Amino acid sequence: MINMRSQIFVMKKAVGEFNYDEVMARILSKNRWGNEGNLAKALGVSPNTWTAYKQGKTSFGLHDIAKICDVLGVTPQWLLMGDEGLRPISLLDRVRAIVFRAHEVSPIRLSKEALEQTSIDHFNALKSVIVDPNDDEEIELRLRLLGKQMQNEISVAIREPGTGKREAS
Repeated sequence: MINMRSQIFVMKKAVGEFNYDEVMARILSKNRWGNEGNLAKALGVSPNTWTAYKQGKTSFGLHDIAKICDVLGVTPQWLLMGDEGLRPISLLDRVRAIVFRAHEVSPIRLSKEALEQTSIDHFNALKSVIVDPNDDEEIELRLRLLGKQMQNEISVAIREPGTGKREAS
């Protein structure tokens, strides 16, 4: 299983400062949203933040890099160093990232095993509704919907304790 946060941390320590112009060029090479405003929106940043990134006034943090990799479907190695030989992140890994990230910011704590099973369940459900597995736009949309679904599920679990999957003992 990919642990993107630790992968990025190790890379930042090994690489130190990376070339932002090259990183920006790689991000733009994966832009399938038309213009940079739509790309910024897909990445979850404001146009002003995107401009600050491009001008080098603001640097990417670990969370930013993880989000960019998730949205673009690339590995941190490719994004930061341009390594072409590395495999793209699998759909299951992208689902895992969404599930783990949603739970990282919530007060609900699940075991790694429970998070992994939740990821697999959501992955299988996602595979069953994808019409065209080669349609990147459809997959991106469905992954964004999964992120919203995870937020809703967690909100319900917070508001209504005891409504989760496990039975009370």
